[in-house]
Amino acid sequence: MDVVKEEPRFLLCSDRQTLAARLEAVLAGVGPVVPAALQVSELPEYVAAQQPSLVFLDFLGNEADATRELACQQAEVLARRFPHTPTVAIGMMSDPNVAIAAFRAGARDFVDLDNEGDFAGTVRRLLHRARTTDAPTASQPPGSLLLLGARAGMGVSTLAAHMAGLLQQRIIETAEHATGSKKKSPRSKPREARPLSERICLLDLGMPIGDNLLYLNIRHGFHFVDAVQNLRRLDDTLLSSALPHNDEGVSVLALPRSVEQVRDASHADSLALFERLRSYFALLITDTGGLSNPGFIAGLAQNSAHVWVVTDQSLGGLVSLADLLHALDEQKIDRKKLRLVVNRYDPRYGMNAAQIAERFDLKLLGTLPDRSLALHQSMNLGKLLFEQTPNDPYIKALDVLARALNSDNQTPRGRLQPLQWLESFTRRIKG
Repeated sequence: MDVVKEEPRFLLCSDRQTLAARLEAVLAGVGPVVPAALQVSELPEYVAAQQPSLVFLDFLGNEADATRELACQQAEVLARRFPHTPTVAIGMMSDPNVAIAAFRAGARDFVDLDNEGDFAGTVRRLLHRARTTDAPTASQPPGSLLLLGARAGMGVSTLAAHMAGLLQQRIIETAEHATGSKKKSPRSKPREARPLSERICLLDLGMPIGDNLLYLNIRHGFHFVDAVQNLRRLDDTLLSSALPHNDEGVSVLALPRSVEQVRDASHADSLALFERLRSYFALLITDTGGLSNPGFIAGLAQNSAHVWVVTDQSLGGLVSLADLLHALDEQKIDRKKLRLVVNRYDPRYGMNAAQIAERFDLKLLGTLPDRSLALHQSMNLGKLLFEQTPNDPYIKALDVLARALNSDNQTPRGRLQPLQWLESFTRRIKG
């Protein structure tokens, strides 16, 4: 049966009728051009619904014109929310600042309206590149889990490392079961044999810096600011080769050792990096334990499928939990999106988990028992606890939380649950 190729669609964010007519003439026979005068707040929903092949932005206004400022804001939103949708600025090279403004805002390419002969060729080249890009397809659904620590020392990094390692092991076991291969050690299959869509990525933004690298026995190398500065170069090949990883395939992207370097990463580019990573990996786990940046954390929470708030039963932990929730309230994050995890839990300590959840108006996801001695012993041997003692109470509780990623319906409309990927992956191998 012949495969019917979907006709490309082009969105022009402008109310200039002459510009729309020019584009329609250039793209005649290729696909329709839809002009729309969209405000920044309207753009994400419109693009998500229309799914255009290319988005053209109107940079024809002068530097003081509100049109150019709007185009810059639109470019920033598109780079952050839709990193794999090509964004093209339309301007005139006779204005030396227009291209610089467009690229700084996040536009991928620039076409010169003054260059009559090159305009059509440039547009068609961009369309060809969009068709042949190696960006993830719809068969690789993105998933994301954000871990928020009420304060530093709540065990968020320990949870993040163990969750990443455990889920990566499940992916490997599922793949081997689906293909009928003999059960073997995860280390027996090289990391390079697994595409990014079959791997877990851990974005380590917690404090102290680099704890997840230590827990997963990974050397500090390519870091968060490196990735932000190379944002528009990040693709499957670069991510596979540059990101530090362990033998099982877990990739970790941590903050640089020098905190001063973080100032080089803008808020918008940092969120765009989050979106880029989420679109390539089977699951993106973000550790922000101890991070103090309410605006950035709120942006991550708004765009994450699952958000877990981690605390313990100590007085300091509960006071810090109240402060964290207050900061999220000020950033307009709905508490209904949050799930509570009580770490180092023992009902003998006082207020139980259900009471804590009720006190702070949160839905209780689960608890993790106080297994500090066992965790420290295993990690001092360079292993995660499930590698040493797979039936430890901490691992059993962790497994309950992992299954909650499937049952807790927190994903944006139209997206698969992160661990439903395992089922679709199994069907893909068998079929």
